Amino acid sequence: MESQQSQDSAFAPVPDRANHTKDHFLVAVGRLLEEEADSDLRPTAQFGRCLSEVAYQWTTTTLREDLDAFRQHAKRRSVGPDDVVLAARKNPVTHALLQREAARLRASKQKR
Repeated sequence: MESQQSQDSAFAPVPDRANHTKDHFLVAVGRLLEEEADSDLRPTAQFGRCLSEVAYQWTTTTLREDLDAFRQHAKRRSVGPDDVVLAARKNPVTHALLQREAARLRASKQKR
């Protein structure tokens, strides 16, 4: 019986990668909202779903296109931290945060 279950699971359909990724993204946004919530100001579940949807759509459309353009311009095969920093150049606060994180990533990579 157990070997039959193993065979059956080997042929089980693979979940749609886009939906799986979106689900993880939505959960991550929800967790961030919970972590950052103030005791006086708690976002509603509906707000969380709306924010997650807007952020996911922006990430998978506009941001993806910008990152791909930066990658192609630099003649690289993959997107790197510098591409993400460049994409945030129009938002000074986000840009500064991402610059610090990119520097941290470069430093940790050099230590290896």
